[in-house]
Amino acid sequence: MKKSSFFKSLPFKLLVGVVIGILAGLALNANDGTGLTNAILNIIVTLKYVLGQIISFCVPLIIIGFIAPSITKMGNNASRLLLLAVCIAYVSSVGAALFSTAAGYALIPHLSIVTDVKNCRRWCLNFLSHRSCRL
Repeated sequence: MKKSSFFKSLPFKLLVGVVIGILAGLALNANDGTGLTNAILNIIVTLKYVLGQIISFCVPLIIIGFIAPSITKMGNNASRLLLLAVCIAYVSSVGAALFSTAAGYALIPHLSIVTDVKNCRRWCLNFLSHRSCRL
């Protein structure tokens, strides 16, 4: 049995990445407001967004790619089981969307929402002054 080094393990690499991220954040925070700091942070935020979108797109495909073949190998009724599971998931998501839409149409008209923009600041200050917990 080959013994791998602790320094080549995934938990160590993740820990090093977190430490480097914390140090980079502290260094960028020390130079707050400079053009270089803003440029670096814009690049990091853009990469975070793009990678998040890629991961969000790929996870359902990975699940379908691994789970669907496993279900179909189960037996003769496996395809019916897969169809039933897909139908339940679809009906559940459509039902949740319809329920939230109905709840929104039923509740939003009865909310106390200021439509006069000029008096919005006065209304908000008046509302917050009557609350025991201020923001």
